[in-house]
Amino acid sequence: MKSQPGNLSFVHLILLSSSLKIVFCWSGDDLVCIHNDEGEVTNKHLCLPQDYNKFDLPFPNLVNPIDIGIDITDVLRINDKEYSVEFSSYFNVMWTEPRLHIPKRFLTDLNATSSSTQAMIPVNLELVNELWLPNIFIYNLKTF
Repeated sequence: MKSQPGNLSFVHLILLSSSLKIVFCWSGDDLVCIHNDEGEVTNKHLCLPQDYNKFDLPFPNLVNPIDIGIDITDVLRINDKEYSVEFSSYFNVMWTEPRLHIPKRFLTDLNATSSSTQAMIPVNLELVNELWLPNIFIYNLKTF
C-alpha cells in the first residue's frame, strides 16, 4: 500500500522582524519522506515527498490563496516630518500546502498530548528552506 500525502490544511509561519519563529525538533536528515519495502513512510515527523519541488505552486492549476496578517505589538516611533511610523509587530502568512506528509503515528501522538484543536506542529527549521514560500512585497516599506 502506497502512502499518500497527509491532510495538512495549512502552513502557518510567524515572522518577527526578519527572523522566523518555528519550534526546533529533529535533525535535518528526516526532511524527505523515506518509504519502507511496503511503500509506507517511515519518518517520525512531517516530511516532504521525494518529488517535492519548492519552485512549484502548491496548487499548480488553481488559485493559491494566501492570508496575510500583521499583529502590531507596540508603536515605537511616529515621525511627522517623514510621514512614517515605526512599530514592533508579528507578520503572519498562511496558505494551504497539500504536498506535505504527516505520518499518522505523529498525528496520533500530537492529538494525544494536545488539548487544543489547532495545535502547532513542531518542525525542523531547515524545512523552511525546502518549502515553497510566497513572494510577499510590502509597498512603501522603509525597512524590515
